[in-house]
Amino acid sequence: LWWRGTLWLLTKHRGDRKTKLYRFPELGADSKQVVLELVDDFDLGASLSDDASAYPGMGRELGLLFPEIVDEIGGEFASLQECVGWIYGDPRHEPTPAEKLWASSYLIQLHAKLTQKLLGLRPQAAIGYCAGESNALFALGAWQDFDFFV
Repeated sequence: LWWRGTLWLLTKHRGDRKTKLYRFPELGADSKQVVLELVDDFDLGASLSDDASAYPGMGRELGLLFPEIVDEIGGEFASLQECVGWIYGDPRHEPTPAEKLWASSYLIQLHAKLTQKLLGLRPQAAIGYCAGESNALFALGAWQDFDFFV
């Protein structure tokens, strides 16, 4: 559901669950539904993963469905095309570790913005490992200058 990681809830009472159904009209009439079990009193958190699984074409459909989110990320990350353009280029390209890192960061930010804007879910805490900690700080809005890292 969120990023390339895990979304989790911390609740005070196990039986206080409510089910909320989300439909994505942008995906057409036959779109899949996402069912989330929510509670009245909960804290939301996320675990963010590393960059090792970056691959050509990842996130392509999401980027096409939500170009305004991609543009927003591009506004925060001026060298976005230079750093992650390889994921939409030649599928035979062998990415460097740095290219994988930036592509993974891009996809994590895309998932984070969609989760926050489309689903209205904003975690109060995040745990990251192997570059996930930096991505968590960007995804939660604590850090905002991607180009400083590039």
